[in-house]
Amino acid sequence: MGEVASVEPDIAKRRWKTEWRFVAPSVLVVAFLIWGAGRLRWASPHPLWLLVLVVLGAAVVSYSVDLWQKGCARWQLHARIAAKTAVVASCIYLTGWGPMLVIGLFYPVADSMENFGEEAGLIAIFWALVSIAVGMILIALGWAPSLVHPPAVYGLAALASAGLVAAGLYMRIAVVRRTQAQKALEEEQSRFAALVRHSSDIIVVVDADGVVTYASPSAEIIDAGAGDGVGLQAGQTVTNAVHPKDLSSSLGIFATMLAEPGGTTSGEMRVRYFDGAWHWMEYIATNLIGVPGVNGIVVNGRDVTDRKELEFDLVRRATHDPLTGLSNRADLREILERAAAKLDRHPHSIAILYLDLDHFKEVNDEYGHDAGDQLLLTLVDRLRSCIRPTDTLARIGGDEFCVVLETHGEGGRDGTVARASAIASRMISACQQPVALSDGILAEVSASIGIVICEQDTPPEELLRLADMTMYRAKENGRSRYEVLV
Repeated sequence: MGEVASVEPDIAKRRWKTEWRFVAPSVLVVAFLIWGAGRLRWASPHPLWLLVLVVLGAAVVSYSVDLWQKGCARWQLHARIAAKTAVVASCIYLTGWGPMLVIGLFYPVADSMENFGEEAGLIAIFWALVSIAVGMILIALGWAPSLVHPPAVYGLAALASAGLVAAGLYMRIAVVRRTQAQKALEEEQSRFAALVRHSSDIIVVVDADGVVTYASPSAEIIDAGAGDGVGLQAGQTVTNAVHPKDLSSSLGIFATMLAEPGGTTSGEMRVRYFDGAWHWMEYIATNLIGVPGVNGIVVNGRDVTDRKELEFDLVRRATHDPLTGLSNRADLREILERAAAKLDRHPHSIAILYLDLDHFKEVNDEYGHDAGDQLLLTLVDRLRSCIRPTDTLARIGGDEFCVVLETHGEGGRDGTVARASAIASRMISACQQPVALSDGILAEVSASIGIVICEQDTPPEELLRLADMTMYRAKENGRSRYEVLV
């Protein structure tokens, strides 16, 4: 042990400045009590002046060793403890009851442990044993008084020494166990800190006001609006980093969590990173506000942006045409179901335009599939320009398309028929215009369209069947025209 923590000299000075006024009266009271006990033959008799000097010397020694320099080497610690122990032992043996008052030597033991730690307590026990041995030698030589006659006084000294040794062994065991436990705790904390420091997962603790009380190092990539490149950290509000569209639901979840101590919930939300992008975060939140040392909601988060993008891509692949990006037949069916379901609640009309390209097969067979794809992409752009952004254009087959128009108070059924007919006319005109393909190829096609008006909840497949049937009627009547199912 190179250095041992010690009492600050300034602290000792301030303590003595506060207590000095009590020192003199205390010295006189203690000296007078010992002197009075001697007069009554309860203790060895001594002159009052000698007792005052001894007790005053004890106070001066205690004050002096408390003012020892900050931090001390091992020998300095021994000297300090030995001095205090000698002072107490002197007072004990001065009474003549030596070994019977050995319990008083636990004062320097306790004082040493309080100010310097458990190991200092073991040193104090060592010096207590030395003090007992010196005291017994002085009694044996007749230089120290003893009201307990030999051999009883030596037996008491042996028992007192044994008690001190037992206490020392117990303290040593306690010190070892405490040291081992402290070391294990430090290793565990170090291991946890290393895991958290190098983990890509984000750990955040939020108090009941939504203020961050702890954020793991990995949270530094989150932009909570503090500026200057400062990531999410204690003292910030976590909601500053949440996407506006996820904020309302996040606050609702937070309020629910506060009402459920010990409860756990999970979910996903978007948070802003310093790269300026919104990243998807999968989180598990546990309410540990009532747990000492935590006092907050613990949120474990993981960036799942790649997974979400893959999910979105898979959903898009399942619901959209890979060539044109338009809704496919499966997505169109859901669109029709939602639109038809609203008819009973909000009376209006739906128009379904079923479009089939005339002579597309000939272009595909003569010039190849690449030319056919180029033709389709050009025609899709033209068809989009014929409808409103709120209308739906879907590709439901190789050269078949469908348009869904919803009208609300726009002239009733007649108004819906008029609007659908106008759009169909524009689409037919757009498809009639020749399309310039690669290698100077000029492709010409046309479009036949069947229109169905829906005013009540009808299964999507039935609507598509009727529209398809009407479209074929247009083909039979000469192509490049539209027909309305009456």
